[in-house]
Amino acid sequence: MSQTVSQKTKNTRIYPLPSLLIDRIAAGEVIDSPSSVLKELVENSLDADSQSISIDTRKGGMESIMIQDDGIGIHSEDICASLTRYSTSKIQDLYDLEMLLSFGFRGEALAAIASVSQLEIQSRRATEENLSPSIGTKIISRGGTILQTQKIAHEKGTTITVNELFYSTPARRKYLKSERSENIKNYRELIRLALCSPQTSFFYSREGKEFSVWKRTIDEKGKLSSLESEQQLEGIKKRIGSIYGEKLQNSLLKVYSSYGGIECIGFISSPDYHKAVRDTQFSFVNHRPVEIKNLPFFVRKAYDELLPNGAYPCFFLFLHIEPSRVDVNVHPQKREVRLLDQSILHHLIVQGLSASLKQKEPFALNSLLSSDKFTANTYSTNRQNPRLEHKTEDRMIFPHTIMHHTYSSQTEQKRASELTTASSSKSKTDLEQPKPSFCFEHRFGTIFGTYVLAEGNGNLYIIDQHTAHERINYEQMLAKLSAEKGERQALLSPIVIDCLPDDLEKILEHQRDFWESGFSIEEAGPKAYKVREVPIYLNQGSIQEEVQKLIPRVLAGEKGICLYKDYAAMRACKASVKKNDQISWDLMGDILEMLVQCKEPMRCPHGRPTMVQISLQQLDRMFQR
Repeated sequence: MSQTVSQKTKNTRIYPLPSLLIDRIAAGEVIDSPSSVLKELVENSLDADSQSISIDTRKGGMESIMIQDDGIGIHSEDICASLTRYSTSKIQDLYDLEMLLSFGFRGEALAAIASVSQLEIQSRRATEENLSPSIGTKIISRGGTILQTQKIAHEKGTTITVNELFYSTPARRKYLKSERSENIKNYRELIRLALCSPQTSFFYSREGKEFSVWKRTIDEKGKLSSLESEQQLEGIKKRIGSIYGEKLQNSLLKVYSSYGGIECIGFISSPDYHKAVRDTQFSFVNHRPVEIKNLPFFVRKAYDELLPNGAYPCFFLFLHIEPSRVDVNVHPQKREVRLLDQSILHHLIVQGLSASLKQKEPFALNSLLSSDKFTANTYSTNRQNPRLEHKTEDRMIFPHTIMHHTYSSQTEQKRASELTTASSSKSKTDLEQPKPSFCFEHRFGTIFGTYVLAEGNGNLYIIDQHTAHERINYEQMLAKLSAEKGERQALLSPIVIDCLPDDLEKILEHQRDFWESGFSIEEAGPKAYKVREVPIYLNQGSIQEEVQKLIPRVLAGEKGICLYKDYAAMRACKASVKKNDQISWDLMGDILEMLVQCKEPMRCPHGRPTMVQISLQQLDRMFQR
């Protein structure tokens, strides 16, 4: 034991590390996989104003990675310096660092790559094209040691080949995943860079065979500017389509939002198009693809009730911020940034996206049938009580038979009377809504105990009686609870909730945010807090559960949380007519009349459609008229 201790403590003096060891340690921070090599090299090509970049990988990049561009190239006198750590053409002083707009700036990437591979660079500057015959420079290094430099014939631009990646650090190589996994990471990295560079063509091949080609979609050179440009946005949209296909491209909604000196432009998917994973969510700050803390959460909040549980929207959002208000030097691989005004991000995203998401027209039948978005599995979490989904014989209810099949239970009769009363008591102000894009001039009855048939404006409407009724009840309850949102009720006995000390500190820092959501929270010792007041509408039995669900939302930066919306949605669902409930002719009319008056009549609070529209022209085509 004593020998082991003495071995650990015998080197008590401090010595500088050898440069080779320093380079290997630094390389581990910047370069951890073939995809990080690909990222750094393609970013250098983009910084060189390349209009065309060719990429080829072998064995997932573990055997070789080749990047060829037609950019400005490397000056022959600088090509050796390019492999020296902290040598760069991107910045000269601290001011340049604070006003940074380029991808690279540290001067670490090429040196790090060279230290763990066999690296070859061939390049010629555009200003050297008068030399004959197109003289460029070639340099070969191994493990960071330069083996050879020579003059060669080369076209304008740069070609970099990385062979035997991590040959000098076998421990790193052991942690690489399968070739398939590395290929997936490489492709994902290229997508991120291609999305923010529509002015550049990308040619990607694997094992020498073409894999993906994304032609430039903007004719003029230059990055997406800080000003909204229809041409640039259209180029971004076309690039998205070239990568993900027309189905996503056609579902994109344009976004433009400005708040607190930050601009957000780009695209989000319509509520009809969503996925079960987050693999099509991209954010960019000043043209750089980065991850922004809480941004996916804020985007999902903007969709609110428009998406079902477990569904994730697609987004491609470009934030433009004064460079001095962004710290890009917080991550070794520059994948994250820190915003000086992180607090204004919530308003910028939620308000900006919400304006683009309002559904203005009823859903067309063909748009639903041509997609997989409204399958039963998608909405499994929002299905009604299984006991009400019992099989019954298919039936169509028409006016002359409806009165013989009206509600039989007191609960159902109460639903009908409440809705009729609410309809007749709407104030003049409530009725002064903008004229809706649809109307129900005639109603014909229900089919399958679930769907109401109606006609208007030359269209046939199929209305889901449950989701339509749920939307009406939701907006009525929301209006009532919204009026009470500032009211609190004091608890006779405060509820004490245990937590970790560091969590307690975070909670106490956000006392005002909890207060704005209706909760009065105070410290109750070093490892607990107590809840003294809660919103007046809240069920006493669910206080602790609601508080614990609220905490992560507040700590994530969400402002103005409206718990009453969730509460209203829950109560609306329970109070609405269900599938196979036989409704009277009068109640059917009330539902249709009040649905037209709703602020958001196209969807229920959980995101499901309330109606489908079929035009006369579509019917004529179906019957070949």
